[in-house]
Amino acid sequence: ESGAPTAQCTTVHCSSPSLALIGRGSLALQESNKLPRNCGVMDLRLENWKSALRFGTWNVRTLYQTGAAQTLVKEAERFKLGILAIQEIRWNEGTSMDMGNTTIFYGQCDNRRQGGSGFAVQNNLIHAIKDFKVINSRLTVLILETKWFKVAFVNAHAPTEEKNDDEKEEFYSLLETSLEDIPRGYIVILLGDFNAKIGKEECFRPTIGVHSLHQISNNNGCRLVDLATGKGLKIKSTMFPHKEVHKGTWRSPDGRYVNQIDHILVNSRFSNCILDVRTFRGADCGSDHFLVVGKLKVTLKKIENRKEKHSGLYDISKLRDLKVRETLQSNIASEIKRNQQNLYTSNDDVEIIWSGIKNAIQKAATKTVGMQQRKKRPWFNQTCEDALQRRKQAREEWLNDTQNEGKYTRYKMRQKEASNILRCEKRKHIQGIVRDAEQDYLSHKPRDLYRKIHALSTNFKPNEKFLRNEDGTLITNNEDIARRWADYFD
Repeated sequence: ESGAPTAQCTTVHCSSPSLALIGRGSLALQESNKLPRNCGVMDLRLENWKSALRFGTWNVRTLYQTGAAQTLVKEAERFKLGILAIQEIRWNEGTSMDMGNTTIFYGQCDNRRQGGSGFAVQNNLIHAIKDFKVINSRLTVLILETKWFKVAFVNAHAPTEEKNDDEKEEFYSLLETSLEDIPRGYIVILLGDFNAKIGKEECFRPTIGVHSLHQISNNNGCRLVDLATGKGLKIKSTMFPHKEVHKGTWRSPDGRYVNQIDHILVNSRFSNCILDVRTFRGADCGSDHFLVVGKLKVTLKKIENRKEKHSGLYDISKLRDLKVRETLQSNIASEIKRNQQNLYTSNDDVEIIWSGIKNAIQKAATKTVGMQQRKKRPWFNQTCEDALQRRKQAREEWLNDTQNEGKYTRYKMRQKEASNILRCEKRKHIQGIVRDAEQDYLSHKPRDLYRKIHALSTNFKPNEKFLRNEDGTLITNNEDIARRWADYFD
């Protein structure tokens, strides 16, 4: 009657759906299980956080095959993973190995060449690595120092469901001890292959969330939940809503069953630091496990990029020629004669005189013989990459249609073909080294001949890039490594 507009109310009768406010003044009906995860501005900011560190876990089944390590490194670089926890490496003599832009820290396997775990770390994060510990063939720990906190990555490979209870008790007892040894205040991230199916039990909701792939937990799943509850951890791999294909981490060889048995856990205090966890089926290294990737909200320390100058080696093999030797002698004499006045006008200071003579010899040697050009002939060439690409394509086609026997047969054929090509290319590489050694023998080059024979006849031993202090902590900084060597020789 006063002319004010009247509001029309509409009654909606519903039980399970929830009302979501979209826009201003409009109501829309959405089911609760279809609500988008990032429905707020703050969630979008966290999801696209610029300093998020991408890390993951992957049971590679074995790296003791031709080309397996190279394939793993390429996949880690393709998915931009800073740290990748890997299980079942099956390498002896736990140490570190340089693989180009990636360094692999690993522990040794058992006597039957079973197990072995470690981490693949990008070289731009090496300065932040403070320690790497090998507990046994199933447990390794990596300590990463960030701007505000230290992060402890605990890589675990639990026994399978069929193992006896004594072996499981021994593993989880050692895992609990390893977690207790980590100082308070660290961000503890426990990840790996636990062979544990986590269900959706109501009593476990605060620890596991509601987005697990399975309905009921198995024995290993209950053990993992008990560990997480007792140590104040949360299983983040079952707390993020994703499609079903992005939850499964293992597929049976026949493609009929998919389980979520690889998990990522974090201590409850830093639970919000994990922004997302999901599976990437496109990563391929010949394993029946899928790559599990998480995002960690941390800020790394900034360091100055110092380019180290490598002096290199002179190509002394040219000195076998008499004319080259005579030319070098004349060039050294002319350089010393040119700087003769500067050499002897410094009050007979021996250091200054020697510095002038050394510079004269170096200039003459660089001008006459030059520096060695090391020919790198990696056996992992484009032919190997093409074979792996064909295997990956056949695998993706089979994963999209696991009931197709023809695609499964084609995938197995491509897998066998890739293995044969990798072994063949490596065999060609070794045969090339043998031919070069024979040529060195005919050309009377005993030093080069010995190096090639020694490289082929001895077992592989990776070069140690890092050292440890007297207290056992890892040293990754080049200046600290040089200082440690100086203290050792003093």
